[in-house]
Amino acid sequence: MRTVLLGPVGARADDGTPTDIGGVRLRMLLARLALEAGRPVSVDALVDGLWGTEPPAEAGNALQALVSRLRKALRGVGTLESVAGGYRLVARQEDVEAHRFEELAGRGRRELAAGRLEAAASTLDEALGLWRGAALADVREAPFARAAASRLDGLRDAAAEDRYDAELRLGRHADVLADLEAARGENPLSERLAGLRMRALSAAGRQSDALAVYEETRGRLGEELGVDPSPELRGVHLALLRGELKAPAAVWRESATHRLPARLTSFVGRERELDTRAELLATCRLVTIVGFGGAGKTRLSVEAVSRHRAHGRGRVWFVPLAGVGPGDRPADAVLGALSSHGGRLGQRERPGGRGRGRTALPDAGDGPRLRGRAARARRGRHGPALRRPLPRPRGGTRTPAAHPLGFHPSLPLLRMSQLADDPELRDRGRRQALNSPGPWVRASAHWAHDFVLTEQGDLDTGADARR
Repeated sequence: MRTVLLGPVGARADDGTPTDIGGVRLRMLLARLALEAGRPVSVDALVDGLWGTEPPAEAGNALQALVSRLRKALRGVGTLESVAGGYRLVARQEDVEAHRFEELAGRGRRELAAGRLEAAASTLDEALGLWRGAALADVREAPFARAAASRLDGLRDAAAEDRYDAELRLGRHADVLADLEAARGENPLSERLAGLRMRALSAAGRQSDALAVYEETRGRLGEELGVDPSPELRGVHLALLRGELKAPAAVWRESATHRLPARLTSFVGRERELDTRAELLATCRLVTIVGFGGAGKTRLSVEAVSRHRAHGRGRVWFVPLAGVGPGDRPADAVLGALSSHGGRLGQRERPGGRGRGRTALPDAGDGPRLRGRAARARRGRHGPALRRPLPRPRGGTRTPAAHPLGFHPSLPLLRMSQLADDPELRDRGRRQALNSPGPWVRASAHWAHDFVLTEQGDLDTGADARR
């Protein structure tokens, strides 16, 4: 079981399926136990953490009832044990996203301090990719959650600043400048963030804007805290005045935009499937999407990886395997696609390097062999779409199914294309339906004039469409 704390509190089975925890008090209990990651928590600590200074009259019984309900919610995916004087959630550190984040953030900071900039940027990017919102977002009113959430949010800010630092030292100021500008509103008094913004702006040739950042930060510090800028920030300012903030030569990185197929139409629906795949890509080395022909596996795979943080950072490749014939090795197609860029890729991104790239492998029918090849090539996470199911996945792999787009996302489009009084609305509905993933909705849009919607919202396609 994987416990989610970096956002709304929740739990997922090993295959990525969300678990219905229940009410807010149960989520509070799960979060309090998960923060200890397998260590026992006393009854007194749990009562204080959940109710603070206003516990119920029979606090022990109330806690016991919550524990019983949480056990039922976790049945089949997780275990809650009774120990002497308290309770323990059976979990490893890496199974709790908050602890996984801390481990990755610490590793990234050490890599940054050692000058291993590529490794640091990759590790910190993976750490930040675990977040889905504010820490403990839906249980922050719990007494225990305030300090824990504040601490985690602070660690997130520090990890983001470390990543910006690594990217700037790699000469990638254009990649992080927009993020730095956006972060200003969230943490306007951060001197380190101000210094990073000054460096990025200077590298972009915007010295006057960089100087303005210093003056703005100095004014805020004086007005709100009554302090002067730190020696570190003053040092950045002095280097800027002296013209010493030279941008390092950028480490070449191929644009990610042409590594995925051009998306000629918009993508409609399947948000839950995309959310599930985002969770899986964050935690699994291999994600296999299975389904029958025409279910939209390839389009779903491409859409999922295109929304991943790695895509914008140039670490996603698309490798079509439909043309791999008898006697050909699918792994060779993967390595060939990666090696075609090898002359200009860094060690982290070359086949056999230590990168954390993501690869979409449509129509890959040889999953076990690919897993073995991928392990030997020491690749990162992969998101293949397969035409036939594989044996039960092992070793950090997941196999969600790709089903045709359900009625709920598509029916409003068809209703619009058939029932709207405004011809423009009808045309818009038909165009959007034509852009939908999978052939079912696209065909429906073509035939929409023959469809009849029943009172229950079902479709009567008529004899022509059935033929």
